Amino acid sequence: GVSQGPEACTDPNERALMSACDEMKKDQLISDQTWQTLSAIYNERLLIEIVILIGHYIMVAGFLNSGGLQLEPSIEEKLAAFHRRIAGR
Repeated sequence: GVSQGPEACTDPNERALMSACDEMKKDQLISDQTWQTLSAIYNERLLIEIVILIGHYIMVAGFLNSGGLQLEPSIEEKLAAFHRRIAGR
């Protein structure tokens, strides 16, 4: 799943999308390598939509986190594992 990272994805399309999400979250930028991979799969219109969608979810997560939303324990652990992976721990 998401907490395991792009390397755990067996589908190359999913791996590229997850890499894009990780890079946007970590660096606010999709790397050239990931962009090239995505460009081979998606047209320009969908590439723009992917970037906007990733940004939207990052914004919503910030809003929910700032509002103190309480998550179910199983979801909280998956989210913590994701954050540990993104932070490189």
